[in-house]
This record gives sequence, structure tokens and C-alpha cells, in this order.
Amino acid sequence: MVVRAENLGESPRERTQRLARQAQTNKPADTDTKKAAETNRNKTKVKSFRYPVDTLTESSDYMQIQVVKYTPPGVGLQGADAFLAGTQGAGAFEFRPDNGDTTNRKRAKEKTIAFIQLPIPGQIGDRNAASWNNGEMSGLAAAAGSLVQSLMANPDKSINPVDFISQGLSTLRQAGKGIAGQAGGLVGLGQDFLTNMAINLIPGANVSFNQFLARNRGVIINPNTEFLFNGPTLRQFGFMYTFVPRNNKEAEEVKQIIRTFKQTMSPRSNVDSFGSGQNLFGGLLQSPDVYKIRYMSGNKQHPFLNKFKFCALTQCDVQYNGAGQGYVSYDDGTPIVITMQLSFTELTPIYQEDYDSEQGQGGVGF
Repeated sequence: MVVRAENLGESPRERTQRLARQAQTNKPADTDTKKAAETNRNKTKVKSFRYPVDTLTESSDYMQIQVVKYTPPGVGLQGADAFLAGTQGAGAFEFRPDNGDTTNRKRAKEKTIAFIQLPIPGQIGDRNAASWNNGEMSGLAAAAGSLVQSLMANPDKSINPVDFISQGLSTLRQAGKGIAGQAGGLVGLGQDFLTNMAINLIPGANVSFNQFLARNRGVIINPNTEFLFNGPTLRQFGFMYTFVPRNNKEAEEVKQIIRTFKQTMSPRSNVDSFGSGQNLFGGLLQSPDVYKIRYMSGNKQHPFLNKFKFCALTQCDVQYNGAGQGYVSYDDGTPIVITMQLSFTELTPIYQEDYDSEQGQGGVGF
């Protein structure tokens, strides 16, 4: 008995009809596939939340917080190219100068996680600061520094070691004579120094040279104190929001806003930074997401208020009895009054050049 293969010898019309019947039969499966694909797209879709839902319009002033995946700054030295430009052999080095988020994070493709629009809090402001500390340099240290500078100013000039030592001792001797002379000229500065060393050989004695001079001569070595720049500081910002959901839609928005902040400020534990396919026995944590904060007026950046650099969310405090009179909720469990306080810290300092950048122009700048 010969068994005819299925669909063997069918005409084009029969084939078309057969495929149509199969398509009808497989329709539920195709629908499931489409739903799965749509679900995957929704997972990667940028989320957007706002509160209040109705009162924020194109003419409103509000705050926009953009959640962005953290981009590591790398190990390039900021301004290294300019620093090495005047040094010998600079061409042998290739540094990648990263100026925080003005270059590295600006070049990197931003992966936005979510947009959150909130009303401008009742109290807003900014505080720019710089770190300055007292700096001291005694006359002896200044004399030694002058000697070293004079030698560095003539690097090609050959110096006899004996002459170098003699010149150094002469410089220090002159400085010592000046200080000893102000002490009344009774004892040389070197003798006072040796006496102070001998005192400190006694167990329990801890007398500085200045303390010895103050006790014995009523003088101290002039520290030449000046207020010197110590470095930039990172700005911190705090914002407090009060949520009073008026309907189910606003209640859901508030819940998702709080959940988004709490989730994105947390580190990830399931990371593979080295391409090994595993997380080194769970020993690595991925940095949390960061935030771009903007004061907005309609669909444009606010023309007056300050600008922000990339920020990290360091603290999120939520009170579910914001009314201050105990916990009260709607029938669905949503608290009637919720307060949320966010603490941000900028990732990089503010520099003068930032005010001339595209982001820093307009309004009060940073």
C-alpha cells in the first residue's frame, strides 16, 4: 500500500487555503506571542509619573527628576592634558581627561529609567561652598623652600655637593640668626633647639619647640599663617513633598513615585561587571541609579532658578501619617496624607567653567 505524502501535488489555490486554515487555527498562539512581545516592550519602556495628575500644565512651574542609569566616571585624570602640555615628554602619555558629568557622562549614552514630575517644594534654595583652611610655613621652611626653588630654576647648572651643603647651612644660619636676634640675642637658635630635644628625651615630656621658646624667651617662630584654598565641596539638596491623593489614579501615581525612588536608589546585587557570566559568588554590587534634577517652566528649563549636576539619592524618608494625628487611610488602604523627604548630593563639584557651559548659562547658573 502506497501512502501519499500530505500536501503532495496540491495546487497553489489549495496551498493558500491550507495556510489560511492554519493561520486561523494558530491565532491564539500568535496572540499570546504578541502579548509576550508587548510585555517585553513595556518592561524596557521609560516610565513616567506625575503628581498632582491634573494641576501640572504647560504653563506650570514644577520639578522634573529624571532617573538615569549610573555611568562610571572612569580613571582619566581631569585636566591632565593641560597639565602635561608644558612638561617634557608629555607626548608619551595619553590621558583621557574626564570632568565629571560635563564630559564623560555627557559623552556616554544616557539610559533613562523614568521621569517624575512633582510640584516645586515650599522651601527651595542652593548653597555653594569652597573648602579653605589655615596654612602655615615658618621662616626656616621658607628659607629651605627658597633654596630648593633656586636649584630647580637652574637644573642644568652643575653644583658641587660641598657648595650645596655650605649654601644650605648658610641660608638656614641666616634665618636662625634673625629669629635668635628677635629673642634677645642671648642664645643661638641652635642651642635652644638642642635644649628642647634634650628635654623631650625625658619620659613623659612632650614639649614642642614653639612651647619651649614661649616659656623660655616669650617668643615663637612666626608661622606666617594664611587662609589657603583646600579644595571644592559637593553640594547637597533636600526636598520635602506632601502627597494628598484625591482619587484612585493619584493614589496609584503616588505609590509608584515612592516605589521608584526607593528602588532606584538601591544597589543591584546580581551584576556581572567582568563578563565572566557570574557575580564572583555574590561579592559585587552595582552602583544605584543617579538623578538629573531640573526646575521646569512649562516644557522649558526654568529661566531663573539654579541648575543641578548629576545627583545621587542618599536618603529617602517617607511618613505615612503626614497629618501628624495618627494613621488615617482610605478604604483601599492608601494613607490620606503622605510626606516624602529626599536628600541628594551632586556627584561632582562646581567649577567656574561650568557657568560658561551650555547647561550653566541663563538664570543664576549653578
